This record gives sequence, C-alpha cells and structure tokens, in this order.
Amino acid sequence: MTSATPVIAATYAEIALKGRNRQVFLRRLLNNIRTALKDEQIVDLQHVESRILIRLADAARADAAAAKLQRVFGLQWVSPAVPVPRADVDPELTADAVEIMSALSVEADKTDLVFSLDIEEALLDRLVARAEEQMD
Repeated sequence: MTSATPVIAATYAEIALKGRNRQVFLRRLLNNIRTALKDEQIVDLQHVESRILIRLADAARADAAAAKLQRVFGLQWVSPAVPVPRADVDPELTADAVEIMSALSVEADKTDLVFSLDIEEALLDRLVARAEEQMD
C-alpha cells in the first residue's frame, strides 16, 4: 500500500436535510472549516456525500487539526483517517463487513432502556480474525 496524504473525515448533520438552499449552508460550513484550519496547510477539501474530506500536507498535524474541527458548528463527527484505494481492499473482507453490518439490529420496548454495544470493536475483531485465517 502506498503512503497517502493524511485525511480528516468530517461528517455534517442537518445541512443534509436542507432543500434548495443546501449549497448556501454547505458553502458556509466549508468557509468555517477553512477559518478553523487557517494555521494548517490544507491540500484539498472534497465533498463526498454527507462528508467533507480534508487532506493535509503534514500527517503529524492531523490530530491537532481534528481537534480544531471539533469546535466547528455543523460538524457532527470528526476523525483522522487513512485513505485506502479500492484495489487494496480484500473483497472477502469487504463481504464480511457488509454481512456483519447487515445483521446488526437493535430493538427496544422502553424509551429509558440503557444498553452498550460496541459495533466498531465487533467488526474490527471479525475482520482481524478473517485476515489472520487468510494468512495461515
């Protein structure tokens, strides 16, 4: 796998619900992101579905930049990420991930029901086990 430009994945919330004026809100959000990251070297801002991918010039600044983005109004979730070309993803692992995610469901009869389910950890454990099986 080749070394990729560091990326921060930022997901926004209510903007996706806006109608004909969605572009106005999205443009404002992009401006707010640029303002928050004015001291960072941004290579590219890319809008992909309801996410904004922010490519940085310096991988060491990804955590600091993500922390700055936590304060930008309109962003729901922010995390440093590593882009992986589709050609580098094992199709069997992808199929396993889809199988796991499609099998998950939560049912609750009470509004005050408290539960804890770490879906990401379960998915990661399953994918690691599958990869280890393929190595043997």
